[in-house]
Amino acid sequence: MKIKDIVDNSMEKLHKNLTDFNKDIFKEDFYQKSFLNSLDESKKLIDTKHINYKNNLETQKNIINYISNMFDKKKDDALEVSKTILNDDLSTIGY
Repeated sequence: MKIKDIVDNSMEKLHKNLTDFNKDIFKEDFYQKSFLNSLDESKKLIDTKHINYKNNLETQKNIINYISNMFDKKKDDALEVSKTILNDDLSTIGY
Protein backbone atom coordinates (compact mmCIF):
# COMPACT_ATOMS: atom_id res chain seq x y z
CA MET A 1 0.00 0.00 0.00
CA LYS A 2 1.36 3.44 -0.87
CA ILE A 3 2.10 5.87 1.96
CA LYS A 4 -0.30 8.40 0.38
CA ASP A 5 -3.11 5.83 0.55
CA ILE A 6 -2.28 5.07 4.18
CA VAL A 7 -2.31 8.77 5.06
CA ASP A 8 -5.53 9.40 3.11
CA ASN A 9 -7.26 6.52 4.90
CA SER A 10 -5.92 7.74 8.25
CA MET A 11 -7.17 11.27 7.61
CA GLU A 12 -10.62 9.96 6.63
CA LYS A 13 -10.81 7.86 9.80
CA LEU A 14 -9.55 10.72 11.96
CA HIS A 15 -12.16 13.06 10.48
CA LYS A 16 -14.93 10.50 11.03
CA ASN A 17 -13.87 9.80 14.61
CA LEU A 18 -13.57 13.47 15.53
CA THR A 19 -16.94 14.22 13.93
CA ASP A 20 -18.60 11.29 15.71
CA PHE A 21 -17.03 12.31 19.02
CA ASN A 22 -18.25 15.86 18.53
CA LYS A 23 -21.78 14.62 17.75
CA ASP A 24 -21.82 12.40 20.84
CA ILE A 25 -20.84 15.28 23.10
CA PHE A 26 -23.33 17.59 21.40
CA LYS A 27 -26.20 15.18 22.20
CA GLU A 28 -25.68 15.40 25.95
CA ASP A 29 -28.42 17.35 27.77
CA PHE A 30 -26.43 18.73 30.67
CA TYR A 31 -24.05 21.00 28.74
CA GLN A 32 -24.57 24.72 28.81
CA LYS A 33 -25.52 26.54 25.62
CA SER A 34 -22.16 28.37 25.44
CA PHE A 35 -20.31 25.05 25.60
CA LEU A 36 -22.49 23.64 22.80
CA ASN A 37 -21.67 26.71 20.69
CA SER A 38 -17.97 26.01 21.13
CA LEU A 39 -18.57 22.39 20.09
CA ASP A 40 -20.28 23.64 16.97
CA GLU A 41 -17.23 25.81 16.25
CA SER A 42 -14.92 22.85 16.79
CA LYS A 43 -17.00 20.82 14.30
CA LYS A 44 -16.55 23.57 11.72
CA LEU A 45 -12.81 23.58 12.39
CA ILE A 46 -12.60 19.78 12.05
CA ASP A 47 -14.41 19.94 8.73
CA THR A 48 -12.34 22.87 7.48
CA LYS A 49 -9.06 21.13 8.30
CA HIS A 50 -10.24 17.97 6.56
CA ILE A 51 -11.34 19.88 3.45
CA ASN A 52 -8.02 21.73 3.39
CA TYR A 53 -6.18 18.41 3.50
CA LYS A 54 -8.25 16.94 0.70
CA ASN A 55 -8.04 20.00 -1.58
CA ASN A 56 -4.50 21.23 -1.02
CA LEU A 57 -1.71 19.17 -2.57
CA GLU A 58 0.96 21.02 -0.61
CA THR A 59 -0.81 20.23 2.66
CA GLN A 60 -1.10 16.57 1.62
CA LYS A 61 2.60 16.47 0.77
CA ASN A 62 3.56 18.02 4.13
CA ILE A 63 1.38 15.63 6.11
CA ILE A 64 2.62 12.61 4.15
CA ASN A 65 6.22 13.66 4.83
CA TYR A 66 5.49 14.23 8.51
CA ILE A 67 3.82 10.85 8.95
CA SER A 68 6.52 9.08 6.94
CA ASN A 69 9.19 10.63 9.14
CA MET A 70 7.25 9.65 12.25
CA PHE A 71 6.96 6.03 11.05
CA ASP A 72 10.67 5.96 10.17
CA LYS A 73 11.58 7.31 13.62
CA LYS A 74 9.41 4.73 15.35
CA LYS A 75 10.94 2.00 13.16
CA ASP A 76 14.44 3.16 14.11
CA ASP A 77 13.43 3.24 17.80
CA ALA A 78 12.03 -0.30 17.52
CA LEU A 79 15.26 -1.53 15.93
CA GLU A 80 17.31 -0.04 18.75
CA VAL A 81 15.09 -1.68 21.37
CA SER A 82 15.36 -5.01 19.51
CA LYS A 83 19.16 -4.75 19.42
CA THR A 84 19.26 -4.00 23.15
CA ILE A 85 17.02 -6.96 23.96
CA LEU A 86 19.02 -9.25 21.68
CA ASN A 87 22.31 -8.12 23.25
CA ASP A 88 20.90 -8.63 26.76
CA ASP A 89 19.64 -12.12 25.83
CA LEU A 90 22.97 -13.09 24.26
CA SER A 91 24.92 -11.87 27.27
CA THR A 92 22.85 -14.03 29.61
CA ILE A 93 23.78 -17.17 27.68
CA GLY A 94 27.45 -16.33 27.49
CA TYR A 95 27.91 -14.76 24.03
